[in-house]
Amino acid sequence: MSQETFPVANVGGKEIPYDPDQLRRIQQHPCFSEKACHSFGRMHLAVAPKCNIQCKYCVRDYDCVNESRPGVTSQVLKPKEALERVDQVMEKYHYIKVVAVAGPGEPLANEETFETLRLVGEKYPNLILCISTNGLLLPARSTSWTAWGSVISP
Repeated sequence: MSQETFPVANVGGKEIPYDPDQLRRIQQHPCFSEKACHSFGRMHLAVAPKCNIQCKYCVRDYDCVNESRPGVTSQVLKPKEALERVDQVMEKYHYIKVVAVAGPGEPLANEETFETLRLVGEKYPNLILCISTNGLLLPARSTSWTAWGSVISP
């Protein structure tokens, strides 16, 4: 794809072309691209038990196989266990493009998030690394995740 075919954004009266690598991440991320959600898969790693707020909808009193809301998981993994889980999934499902940390607490409030992303990113440099965050710790933690080119979704 040539530079001329990339979309541009008008920022302060200047036309800025999209970064090709960031555009690829968006196009292959099932949460951000309608086409990607039918072609690519993602997996979430439950490595972040601590949270910095208490949302009314987040009830962590029980775990149920039919639950898919924030704060619910059957098991919190250690970073090395999470990498082993990624190994197992990648061996079986070659269409996985995104590995995310989405709880069960706030990913940015847990050092395990960053260790997990480091391990996965080193072993699988072509995967998109993602965190789902409430955003309150972004200013304080932004340098912790930029090295991996992560996509962050609210």
